[in-house]
Amino acid sequence: MGKSKKLNTRSIGVVVLGMHRSGTSLVAGLLAHLGLDAGGELLATETQNPKGFWEHAGCVVAHEQFLQEAGRHWADPRPISGELFEGSQAYKAKDKLRSIYQEDFSPKRYWFVKDPRICRLLPLWEDIISDVGSDIRFLHVIRHPDSVASSLKNRDDMSRDHSMMLWLRHNIESELFTRNSLRCFVTLDDLLSSPVECISTINRRLRLGRIIRTSNIKDTVQGFLDASLIHHKTLKDKDSTLNSYPIVQEAMKGLQNLANGNEEFGQSNLNSVAAGLTQMDRLAGRTISQHLAESLLIARRSEQGSQARTYDLTADNARLESAVEQISLHRDQLVANRDEVAEQLLAEKNKMSILEGKLLDVERENTERKNRIDRVETVNSTFREEIQGHKKAYAALKEQLETANSTFRDEIQGHKEAYATLKEQLETANSTFRGEIQGHKEAYVALKEQLETANSTFRDEIQGHKEAYAALKEQLETANSILRGEGKRHKDACAKIEDQLGTERREHVALADQVQQLVRTVTESGKHVRALEIANANDRRIQQAKINALVEKLDTERHSAAQLLATAKGEVRDLAEARYQERCGFENSLSWRITWPLRQVRLFFSTKRTTD
Repeated sequence: MGKSKKLNTRSIGVVVLGMHRSGTSLVAGLLAHLGLDAGGELLATETQNPKGFWEHAGCVVAHEQFLQEAGRHWADPRPISGELFEGSQAYKAKDKLRSIYQEDFSPKRYWFVKDPRICRLLPLWEDIISDVGSDIRFLHVIRHPDSVASSLKNRDDMSRDHSMMLWLRHNIESELFTRNSLRCFVTLDDLLSSPVECISTINRRLRLGRIIRTSNIKDTVQGFLDASLIHHKTLKDKDSTLNSYPIVQEAMKGLQNLANGNEEFGQSNLNSVAAGLTQMDRLAGRTISQHLAESLLIARRSEQGSQARTYDLTADNARLESAVEQISLHRDQLVANRDEVAEQLLAEKNKMSILEGKLLDVERENTERKNRIDRVETVNSTFREEIQGHKKAYAALKEQLETANSTFRDEIQGHKEAYATLKEQLETANSTFRGEIQGHKEAYVALKEQLETANSTFRDEIQGHKEAYAALKEQLETANSILRGEGKRHKDACAKIEDQLGTERREHVALADQVQQLVRTVTESGKHVRALEIANANDRRIQQAKINALVEKLDTERHSAAQLLATAKGEVRDLAEARYQERCGFENSLSWRITWPLRQVRLFFSTKRTTD
């Protein structure tokens, strides 16, 4: 196995499966002629298969030995239990097949193995199939069971029931075992009617595109396939022949669905067939015994044929003994040269294997090169047609271009005339615009003179506002000085009033009666006082309105004058607020509230004297 991996890291093999007399030899021969290797020494051809069985002799011997040691035969329709595949005879067969695989199959890049017995002995190949160095695909060849039965009747005198049972065993067991593998189903009828399409389908479904030389399929099929070699071809009304075997008819329907690519329907059909076949195994013990007797009879006939061939070989041996005596003189020399020749043969065999692989690679490269040339020729033909179409399109486009150029020249001439007209209009507009610009310049000079005059007037007004502000500021300072003097006098007056409070309290009792008499008079004088207060309030409002008008007028001046006026107004408000707070503090004092009636009386009399 290690040696094979050095030659090829991925061995790709095809296992051809199918019932005896189903055309598996025909399909295997086609695979060999299409580029797959049969492995090693093959069984000799016979009159029944003049183009060969294409079966590896070592594999067939291993299969036969396993069946013989297990007490079975290829014609035994009984189910093979799992215990038989776990016994010593099974391990012996597996070791033999593994050795054959490593020696004859694994070194080959592409190979196939074919033996109808494999349909029922696939568990022996399970270890090889699961080998990481192998890539195994399965090709199922299906033939109508009635044709198989007719062929076995002619060759082995096998009954129809026995043939139908064997057909079911081989096809059902092989289909169930390969469900999780890459596989393809093909019917012999399709291969005979449409051989090229059938091989192409096999190539596509088994993904053998780089293995099979696709360019040689048609020639190979026509040169190899001979429909006359297909014994007992299918009847025209073949389906009606299975009416007496409904389970076989259902199985054929399922296999036909698989061949058509309908995996789901095909597996459904074959699941029911497998279930029915298992039930039939339990119930039809007598029929199985009859089939077993037939298989033993066939085995005996095979043994008798082998004995007849043995007698013939004995006579041949007698004739050969004399020949052996004649060549005994050369035996010593041949023995001496045997090892050398064997080594040379082994070396030549290895070289041939390598050369065959290289030859296959060269043939595939040539095939691919030919395919590429064919594709290039196809592309060139298409390209020439496209060039011709492009030439016609170019001529049409050229004519359209000339027409468009003529139209374009006419449009250019019209645009030139329109440009001359627009140029003349533009010159006229420019002349008019220059006159308007001159007028705007003169107006600008006049406006500039007016602006300078206005700025001079504004500067004079600003100077006047500054002088007025200085005067107002001086007045405010004088007012502040007066307010400070009045505040001092008020404080002195308050001190004097507090000194007089004691005397006034004493006088208050004496004057109480006078106050009662003067209440009415005070009431009337209160009206005069309120009128005076209203007049004072109006005066204050008038003064405030004047101040506000002056402030609004000052606000219209520049920012500097506005800031100065705002500062002055703030100072006036602060002074008025201080004076108001001082007055409020004095008016809220106790002496002020006590002397208020007396002050009202004095105010009344002073007012009366003034009016008199």
